[in-house]
Amino acid sequence: MNNPLRIFRDLGDRLGEAWTLIDLSQAQYRIGDYPGAIRATEEALRICQNLGEPRGEGSALIRLGSARLIRGDYAGAVRDAEQALQISQDLGDRQEEAEALMVLARARRGTGDYPGAVRDAEQALRNFQDLGDREEEAGTLNELARVRRETGDYPGAVRDAEQALRIFQDLGEPPGEAEALNEAGTLYRVRGSPDQAEACHRQALAIARKLAAPGI
Repeated sequence: MNNPLRIFRDLGDRLGEAWTLIDLSQAQYRIGDYPGAIRATEEALRICQNLGEPRGEGSALIRLGSARLIRGDYAGAVRDAEQALQISQDLGDRQEEAEALMVLARARRGTGDYPGAVRDAEQALRNFQDLGDREEEAGTLNELARVRRETGDYPGAVRDAEQALRIFQDLGEPPGEAEALNEAGTLYRVRGSPDQAEACHRQALAIARKLAAPGI
């Protein structure tokens, strides 16, 4: 099988090489190879910066920030996402802007900057709603629910978690549904409703088991 990365390198197609590295980093991210994802994205970023290719630079920075988040490098994720946000705003790309804002929101939550996390997530939510991206809308609502829970805004957290769950159910997205159920369960637990919490977590567990079953 031909190696696309090698082909672009042999052709001297630096931009094609950069986008292939970004695709590679996404695959590495999905399988949990975060050091590999960071290396591939950093290489793509250098190429795009040398070529003066802002769209590729912004995309690489978003993915680099996401990988740093997983490794707990919140300050590094904030730095990358802020650069990506500026690029996306300069380009007028609201999808990339929303994705950069979500990395920022998660990174700020990691640093304890809850007001900043809420602000960025709410702006991302408006973007996704305007774009009609319901799956990302639901994921953003779930992130808002976490932030609100951690700051003690339980009514707001419940509202966001329930809305996220409804959207994931409407879309038929079991992984997102399980994530929203787990967040709802955590909310019920901290609010002193252990039976409701257990019910949510059991539903999430049933979905996870079904997804893991052979042939599913």
